[in-house]
Amino acid sequence: MESLLNEIGSCGRFQTLLILSANIPKILFALFMLFMSFGNYNPGWRCLDNNGTSFAIENDTSPQYTTGNCQLHESCHEVEYDPSASTIVTEWNLACGRSWISSIISSSQMIGILIGAYFTGYIGDKFGRKFTLLGAILVNVVLNLLIIFSTHWPMYVVLKILSGMSNSAYRFLPLVYCTEFVSSKWRVAVASFPFYGLGAILFAVLAMVTKDWRQIHIIVVCATAFSFIIMLWLPRSIRWLATHEKKNDAFKAAKKVAKLNRRPVPSKSTVDHLISICIDGGARSKKYTIKDLFQKGVKLYTFMITIIYFTIGLTFYVISFGIKSLPGNLYTNLIIVYSVALCANASAIFLGNRLGRRKSHFLFFLVMTFSLFGVVTTIFTAPDKTESKGILALALIARASAAAAWYISTTVMNELFPTVIRGTINGWANLSTQTGASVAPFLVPREKDLMYVSYLVMALLNLVCTFFYFLIPETTGNQLQDTWKEVVVEDSEPEEEKSKIKCQIDDVKTKMTNNVELIESQLSPLYTNI
Repeated sequence: MESLLNEIGSCGRFQTLLILSANIPKILFALFMLFMSFGNYNPGWRCLDNNGTSFAIENDTSPQYTTGNCQLHESCHEVEYDPSASTIVTEWNLACGRSWISSIISSSQMIGILIGAYFTGYIGDKFGRKFTLLGAILVNVVLNLLIIFSTHWPMYVVLKILSGMSNSAYRFLPLVYCTEFVSSKWRVAVASFPFYGLGAILFAVLAMVTKDWRQIHIIVVCATAFSFIIMLWLPRSIRWLATHEKKNDAFKAAKKVAKLNRRPVPSKSTVDHLISICIDGGARSKKYTIKDLFQKGVKLYTFMITIIYFTIGLTFYVISFGIKSLPGNLYTNLIIVYSVALCANASAIFLGNRLGRRKSHFLFFLVMTFSLFGVVTTIFTAPDKTESKGILALALIARASAAAAWYISTTVMNELFPTVIRGTINGWANLSTQTGASVAPFLVPREKDLMYVSYLVMALLNLVCTFFYFLIPETTGNQLQDTWKEVVVEDSEPEEEKSKIKCQIDDVKTKMTNNVELIESQLSPLYTNI
């Protein structure tokens, strides 16, 4: 199918519109994923007496809002939170002894994505990238409307899990969808375009302006409905249509792409011929499932992808959820963290093609490893005046490197696995990422004295991923594969070859026997005369 894409244009006006339209859900995914970095923010509280008036606390000279003194919090008749911000903590009184509920809520959205990761990948392979995305968007509109009217935290947790299941499609399907329309040179750019980063900055601005968790959800509902309307015009993936033998739909999609790119429209016979070649290559020889990811020839890649994405998810979200524990103002830190992440996008685009996928993978994981070890070293050795600034700077570098490593790893993964199972492997990678993200809230340091434990664990995991450099093949410049036989040699093929050779030997034996019998029959009269 690569030749067809080159003919109708693999980098033109259509691809620009596609990337901008299909990745709106990725912006919304950032809002969903990072919501709890604001949602579990405690703006401060104070005790109220029986008359509803505040009173001084122990040695305090005035009844100001505080985030500490949890022993007194438990004995308060009534708690009033600082009205400057409305968060999940202030809504359901989740401070001090109830702070564990915030971790449950944070993990609930991750668990939802964890559950939905495999199913959305499989559904994306079975029913197509576009239809799966549109279905996920519709479900999210309904669920976010219900979230706005949550009356207690258990209801909020259930809705977050369900919303997470549909949100899992946002993480990888837009990327798979767009990757199948572009050439090798632009795949890293497609993966690295900062839609998630833009969503993160948008979230930080929304949190700063609204300071209200319900208002943020209302904005998400409106933006999600808008993205559904925008995506209706997009054609379905030509590669996916080809591997499912939908010749008429594939021709319509190719025609639409060619017109938008101002290229000659290919004839239907040409498209049908290319699809026939794709089918003959084994595109529909079987129904692929997650079990096929562990076949001989790709199971090592699947194992590495599992470790890599778990590590990236853990590192990225421990730092993201731990922003409130970093020194400085919460809202300023949010904007700084997500702005720095944009540098990771630019570096991934440049180095992904300049150095190649393999060396870029090694570089970003190496930087991440040294940054995380640097945080541990800073905690134990830096003077008090510079310690907080050093930790913040190194944490920002580690998080940006995690984002860049994700872009490169995703590009390599999509180039290693064929169209028929590309959605499934992305779902599996998403599953691994969300496993790490689900663990992240429990690894976020709640006390400064224990911060080094979290960063040491992350540093060791990233060190392991760094050494995967020696096992990952270089995929820069490779064409995207569509069928399984283009990628691996199935285990049955050696047996088939042996069977063919055996049949050939048997044929030779049979022919020799027949020839001997023929010669004997011709010589038999001579023997009789003699």
